Amino acid sequence: MDNANRRLQAIQRSLAPGSEWRRVLVLPDNLGVDVTVPKDAQEATQVAIDNKVVGLYRTLPRSVALVISALGTPHENTADHVPKFPVLEISSPSVIYALHTVYHVQETIPIILSPSIQNGSELTEYLITLAWPADNNPSNVRAKVTQKELFLMRETFWQGAGTSGYHTRGWLRVSTALKGRAPFPYVQSFTRTDLVIASHPLRPPKPPGRGDDETVGRHLAAFHKWHNSDHVNRGWGERGPIEKHREYIKNAMADPAVQPLMMSWDGELMGYCEIVWIKENHVAPYVPEGARDYDRGLHVLVGEEKLRGTLRSTTCQRPKTKRYQYFSGSPHECPNDI
Repeated sequence: MDNANRRLQAIQRSLAPGSEWRRVLVLPDNLGVDVTVPKDAQEATQVAIDNKVVGLYRTLPRSVALVISALGTPHENTADHVPKFPVLEISSPSVIYALHTVYHVQETIPIILSPSIQNGSELTEYLITLAWPADNNPSNVRAKVTQKELFLMRETFWQGAGTSGYHTRGWLRVSTALKGRAPFPYVQSFTRTDLVIASHPLRPPKPPGRGDDETVGRHLAAFHKWHNSDHVNRGWGERGPIEKHREYIKNAMADPAVQPLMMSWDGELMGYCEIVWIKENHVAPYVPEGARDYDRGLHVLVGEEKLRGTLRSTTCQRPKTKRYQYFSGSPHECPNDI
């Protein structure tokens, strides 16, 4: 009976005045994805799954290119070979699979979310977590939500569904160990800073920081005290006023290649460490035979004198930070620990 009803709905839809539909995709559960064929550029395209309209998209009167090289130089936007594509405004994430098929000759598809989407900020963060889109400024904090274009990448097609929250169907069967997150795909990216020029894979978003204003203030005060001690300054060279250290932490939190962490021993603040992606770090040139794509590094300081020593440092670093480095890495290759 259900199949008969679907066929009748398809017939009715095909006979509806002013609408021409075409099949663009069949999902893993054998449901079809159809789109309307607009009569002019101003008309929105409807997307239907199983004969039910799930969203629409429209082409905006502007085109953009995904710039991922020569960042921070006078040549950042001068390359003629980088193709520009029209920006699409989408009303639902359900239309994205259709976009990958309709625009199958494009390596990137620039989109923005329609203002009518009530949970636009949440949805943007969700899409970035899946690595569906890259934003058009790779140096930005990846969780920062703006109205800038997001670029759908062809490499992330398989990551698009099968994830809890918005989708229940997809080709990838997500392991329960990943807690509903699809494996992060390989997408080429670049970093350019005063100390680093490197190509590397796009990194997964970092977990958000935790703590109220009082906790953050306490952590900053400890960080400031430690860096003004002779013991820490000999290794880190960051002695200075608290404004300098506030800016240091702000930059570390904004850097997609650095995960800053505070260390405690029995609830007492002990030190600070940074888990880094080596390729985007200033130590990369010193790695014998060169850093690999998924090599991780660890910069550590133990600021409290009474908590220093091999026993405590080893206890903190090995089971905690190394476990985090391993499980936050990538399925593409086993990372080295540097």
